[in-house]
Amino acid sequence: MLLAGAAALFLLKGKGKPATGLGSSNGAGDGTGSDADVGGGAADGSGGGGSAGGVTRPPNVSSDPDGYNTEVFPNPLAVRSALKLMGYDIAINNDPIGSKDQQHPAALAFQAHYNQASSMGFHGAKGELKMDGWMGADSLNAIEIIFIYSNGPGEDEWAAMHT
Repeated sequence: MLLAGAAALFLLKGKGKPATGLGSSNGAGDGTGSDADVGGGAADGSGGGGSAGGVTRPPNVSSDPDGYNTEVFPNPLAVRSALKLMGYDIAINNDPIGSKDQQHPAALAFQAHYNQASSMGFHGAKGELKMDGWMGADSLNAIEIIFIYSNGPGEDEWAAMHT
């Protein structure tokens, strides 16, 4: 299945030296505009697939100090490509994915599916994403989790959630 190949790519690329100047140390936006540089998330910490107050966020499985895997997700093109590989309807370009003022349908769909997977105990899915329609550090961590754990048991269940 397509997810198995994509998961292998993520596993191979996932643990390298992070790019500089991308993301935020807290994973939710630090006011530098860096989240907007990647997936289109908030620069003021108010969005980007972050978590609602008191809710556990998806873990940073790469342990990248910028809060998400900056080697795998250096720009919006990489994020869009990952979403496309997962079956979401999204154009492949380098445009930001959503903003504070405009939600992106693919980001909203992914956030809803991840939250459903997490609540169902899907392999590796932990935490909850804020349904804000843009791709920030928490949403990027969630994509990485799904790619890592979608190769094997649970792969068909994840694919079935958005078909």
